[in-house]
Amino acid sequence: MLKKIGDTLFGIEYSYIEYLSHIVSDCVDAQVVEGGCPLDKCKLKHPIGIKDLRKHLNDECTKVDMQCSNCKEKMRRPFVKFHDCSTTYENRLKSE
Repeated sequence: MLKKIGDTLFGIEYSYIEYLSHIVSDCVDAQVVEGGCPLDKCKLKHPIGIKDLRKHLNDECTKVDMQCSNCKEKMRRPFVKFHDCSTTYENRLKSE
């Protein structure tokens, strides 16, 4: 049975695009970033796969600067849940 599975897999050909798609998204042995997160002072400095690094930067990293789409105030990810646009607008009016 193993020989039959091996012969079946050996006969399959992949295009270069399929290979790249597999490496970037599905492959367990995909490319690894040795230094971890590229942002300074981030504690994630162990080797990590590109897929996990993308998830870290999009969802978890506390060193990413974010910007409110309404008032354009910049803040770090942990402080987003405390953001209030009305306070920002009030401070801008006071300063002018």
